[in-house]
Amino acid sequence: MQEAIWAIGCALLAGVAAVALTPTLRVPPLLRTNYAGRDVPTAGGICVLLAFGAIVAVAIAWNPTRNWYFVPPLLALAFGFGLLGLFDDVVGTHAARGWRGHYRALQEGQLSSGAVKLIGGVLLAWAVSFPFSESLFGRLVCVVIVAGCANAANLLDLAPARTTKVAALVVVVTALLRGGLYAGHPALWFVAGAVGLAPFELREQLMLGDTGANALGAVVGFELLFTSPGVRLIIAAIVIALNVAGELVSFSTVIERVAPLRALDRLGRRL
Repeated sequence: MQEAIWAIGCALLAGVAAVALTPTLRVPPLLRTNYAGRDVPTAGGICVLLAFGAIVAVAIAWNPTRNWYFVPPLLALAFGFGLLGLFDDVVGTHAARGWRGHYRALQEGQLSSGAVKLIGGVLLAWAVSFPFSESLFGRLVCVVIVAGCANAANLLDLAPARTTKVAALVVVVTALLRGGLYAGHPALWFVAGAVGLAPFELREQLMLGDTGANALGAVVGFELLFTSPGVRLIIAAIVIALNVAGELVSFSTVIERVAPLRALDRLGRRL
């Protein structure tokens, strides 16, 4: 029951933070033209990060005897990937997109903000991989899952609340497979925070931004590490396939062509 309370609390706090911070975020460096041609402030993921940090602090104070061993790496991933995403939100451009775009920028002597985000993400994912495997290969699989999920979340984040919908679906299904909706780790709280921000995204008042999408993808990837080595290998293969597909095709185009995906993507959106 407490898990549900913390998740709901994170969603409510994220909504409160969005109300308070939307005017603050509406400054030229953070304004982006969305898919519909409207100028919307990005980096809304800050609201989720603030809510998540507050809820984790309250939960630990409420029950200090609980085994919180997984919280430090989860916080490191959420705020580390969030900071990398914020860097991209503030200084990033569309000049270098995708792996090939970042590679071309490097050839021209430029380290793009996206490349910084990818390199930093790989290092963060490597740092949290050690408890999950003693072998180099096993740790690399963990890195692929966490960093790959973060990159996939960024690739999906081209329509309001799209990344949040996918993340919520993945985490809920994963938690149910592990024995119950509330049997998951506080990753579920973070996703709940993103859900709390979703109404503001859907009304196009705020964008999740790379700040939120990057952190949300990493948190989902972290939750997926709590599976067997064999299952992690399958997940890593799927994540690689998604990232390669994102380089070759437009996820938005695919979603628009598949009726069930299109219906889910448009659910709640301002059309």
